[in-house]
Amino acid sequence: MEDPQITQRAAQVVTFLPGATPERVESLVTEPLEDELFELEEIDSLESTSGTGISIIWVELKESIRDVDPVWSKVRSKIDDAVPVLPPEASDPEYRESLPTASALIVGLTWELPGEPNYLILGRLAEGLEDTLRSLPGTDKVERFGNPDEEIRVEIAASELARLGLAAQDLSQQIAA
Repeated sequence: MEDPQITQRAAQVVTFLPGATPERVESLVTEPLEDELFELEEIDSLESTSGTGISIIWVELKESIRDVDPVWSKVRSKIDDAVPVLPPEASDPEYRESLPTASALIVGLTWELPGEPNYLILGRLAEGLEDTLRSLPGTDKVERFGNPDEEIRVEIAASELARLGLAAQDLSQQIAA
């Protein structure tokens, strides 16, 4: 089928607790939400990540569930049930559907010129390709990944620093400024 019917079997629950350590987020947000969600027998798995100020829980339904809409309604209800036990400074948990999609095109850019790859040039070519693909009619989503972060390296000999009367930390502060 050109456009197959795909059932949504996964969702995400995102909650913010500004300024909290990952341990606090785990104990005050993630665990209470998981405790509520674990009560649903239709859930196949829960995977969570607690970071600084944020809790993310992936919920996946069992493959045997055919009519998923009532189950997702129960999931949202369980999330609402957990809200009173969350800290007052926590945001309301946000239920995010994870709509299944299929990629129609995956493109990889490679360096074929002699010498070391120039990732700056490849990154700019990828940005141009991304813009071109995004402008095509019928394109829902374009995602670019795998770019290395740009890096500026400053190399200076210790003797040159001494000649200028600077310490390495002084030079670092000047560059940062």
